Amino acid sequence: MYQGQICMSTERVMVDQEIADDFVAKLSAKAHTLPAGDPCKGNVVLGPLIGLDAAERVEGLVNDAVGKGAKLVAGGKRDGCIVAATVLDHVTPAVRIYHEESFGPIAPIIGVRDVKDHINGPTVQDEAQIPFSGTKASGYGRFGGQAAINEFTDVRWITVETEPHQYPF
Repeated sequence: MYQGQICMSTERVMVDQEIADDFVAKLSAKAHTLPAGDPCKGNVVLGPLIGLDAAERVEGLVNDAVGKGAKLVAGGKRDGCIVAATVLDHVTPAVRIYHEESFGPIAPIIGVRDVKDHINGPTVQDEAQIPFSGTKASGYGRFGGQAAINEFTDVRWITVETEPHQYPF
């Protein structure tokens, strides 16, 4: 979603090693079907990233991972601000994308041994009444429930005169 440019984007996909090869094959096949490009020029699924520096950063994460042993199984191509849907397999703690948010259309696959080593689930979800936000310089404040009202409003005193005021002078 959003070319991976949201704080709730899934940044690591942990897959049991017993099914990892099948999973990666299916995910990469899907990634190959997701057209990237200028949405003004045709039917695309992935539009441009927010700017050239963001696209170059994503490209750097991919190059770092591949240079340190990860396998590029889909995408990895950049054309200006457009980055193709990318799947990286065999991602390890030795690569930057293991530790850094990509804010791009990358699915880093990390093989795990068993359920004790496996934390997984979609991260793009919320409860309307629960405050949610990023940290540091991420986003514009909290949203959800009363917290959103508090974040996006300022309490002000406003006096509305319904009758002309009588001054003593």
